[in-house]
Amino acid sequence: MTIKITWLGTATFILDLDGARLLFDPFFFRNDKSTPVLKTRREDVKDIRAVFVTHGHIDHVTDAAWYAENMNVPVYTSKDGKENMIK
Repeated sequence: MTIKITWLGTATFILDLDGARLLFDPFFFRNDKSTPVLKTRREDVKDIRAVFVTHGHIDHVTDAAWYAENMNVPVYTSKDGKENMIK
């Protein structure tokens, strides 16, 4: 079994698990004055099999819906997370 964890900033991680790429708490779309400046854009993170949102805070749900809508990736989250993504 091969496991690789990549931190992309804030609470965002990619877990590569035997060829499956899982994205956790995507938070790329931010204020231009936010620090640290992220080097990765959400469009650059590809081949994601699923997105997991650990809880419904805005910094955890910000880009999850984007992956569902634009890359047809399933999102797994709590009821609160779902409601915040819809808002």
